[in-house]
Amino acid sequence: MAKLFQITLPDGMSELKLDSQGRATLQYNVANKSARPIDARAVLVPLPQSNPPDPNHPVSKGWIKVTGTTDQHMEADKACTYTVNIAIPMQKNPAPPGTYSFRLDVVSVAKTDEGDSSQPLKFTVTSAPKPRPKWGLIAAIAAVVVVCIGLLVWALTRHSTKGTTSGDNSTSGSSTSAGSTKPAKTTVPNGLAGMTLSAASNALHTSNLTVGLIQGDGTTVISSAPAPGTTVESGSSVTLTTQSTAACAPPNNCVYRGAALTQRMQTLGINPLYQARPK
Repeated sequence: MAKLFQITLPDGMSELKLDSQGRATLQYNVANKSARPIDARAVLVPLPQSNPPDPNHPVSKGWIKVTGTTDQHMEADKACTYTVNIAIPMQKNPAPPGTYSFRLDVVSVAKTDEGDSSQPLKFTVTSAPKPRPKWGLIAAIAAVVVVCIGLLVWALTRHSTKGTTSGDNSTSGSSTSAGSTKPAKTTVPNGLAGMTLSAASNALHTSNLTVGLIQGDGTTVISSAPAPGTTVESGSSVTLTTQSTAACAPPNNCVYRGAALTQRMQTLGINPLYQARPK
């Protein structure tokens, strides 16, 4: 029979079932049977009792706790409730599988050796289920690794190909310098004499030649150097000589080259691309 407190559980509960996370909540109803006002204190007791208490018991580990304050003031014939939360670790540092028991004692704050106990309550801890492999994540990581390896191989192959091409070009240049590859040839076109400077410049351009110098202030070509029919290297420049006026008598001579040649050709409407580029 209760001396000071009557402690009850819902529907005479004797066993508690934990969820998959190792958690549960229960509520004790505590009635004051002392016929006087009293300050009550709730104390969780691991079972079976031992001295000292088992340090590995869930109560000793702090996995079973009274929610809120453990001390409550109770008037005569009044009741209060205590809520207890259970949170057993299942993954990180899990509790050993097995059945555990505990009870709730409610004692007088003034005389802690006076009080009453609830009926024992037990619960079972099972082995934590092994986590399932996250195949989707594994597949995604594998795909990323494959792509990265492919890009690396492509980059290395591309770099190697560039190096080979560069080496081939160097070899080609050496062969050219050794004389094994001859430069392209072309011929100074016939009929330049009698052409206008514009027509002669166009004829030279067609033969892959350029105007290197114009001598004379006329617009009709009377000769060229090299002479028509001469074989020269492609891209060579040719000197065009025109009839001259008295203004071109020595010492003036009217020789156009460089910037003066460019201006002369522009004045005559000749494409400046036909002019030899400075070396």
